[in-house]
Amino acid sequence: MLCVRRITLREIRLPLKEPFRISSGVSTERRICLLELESADGGGLTGWSECVAGEQPNYSDETIDTAWFAIRAWVAPRILGRELEAPGEVHGILARDCRSTPGPRKTQGSACPGSRLPKANTFESPAKP
Repeated sequence: MLCVRRITLREIRLPLKEPFRISSGVSTERRICLLELESADGGGLTGWSECVAGEQPNYSDETIDTAWFAIRAWVAPRILGRELEAPGEVHGILARDCRSTPGPRKTQGSACPGSRLPKANTFESPAKP
């Protein structure tokens, strides 16, 4: 059984090795939203994920800011404290409340040790009696 006790969102700014140039401008850094999930089983199980959305809606309607909002306002309240048989159940839980717009995409479990963490939000499930 899986149960998420805490979700922490962190934003980092990663300097690029070289400027990234496209027709809409030049970027010298990448804003990245990192998601940390902590289990409620007391075993210290933690998972990390990175949101791959860009800062601007150049390639997709999704951005770091819209993903941050969706996780905080929509995903976290539906997942925190809920017991799940498997991670695959999350899609069904979120799909029940979704009309036709897909939720935020989170992939590539990675983290950047030693990165500055200027922006963070933590959401916890209520303590069980």
